[in-house]
Amino acid sequence: MQSDEDNHVIICADTDLNDVSNALEAELGESDSTKLIWQPNITTEVDLDGLTKLMKLLDTLEEDDDIQRVTANFEASDEVMAAFGDE
Repeated sequence: MQSDEDNHVIICADTDLNDVSNALEAELGESDSTKLIWQPNITTEVDLDGLTKLMKLLDTLEEDDDIQRVTANFEASDEVMAAFGDE
């Protein structure tokens, strides 16, 4: 479970989504939304060059009206993220 000021995100197996949702609604009332999202279980470390190319690809995909959701499974170090922000 992950919580912030506005939301609670509960991670469970896709086959358990209905049972978890029903149990929470029985205890806490109706939720704003219940949905299945893709959660990567393996990530890939990228360098600055890889991050630059990847972000360009992700931006292109997000601009396409036919694509509903874009997700990625990469990690970039703080140094790589800082260098990317300076570009």
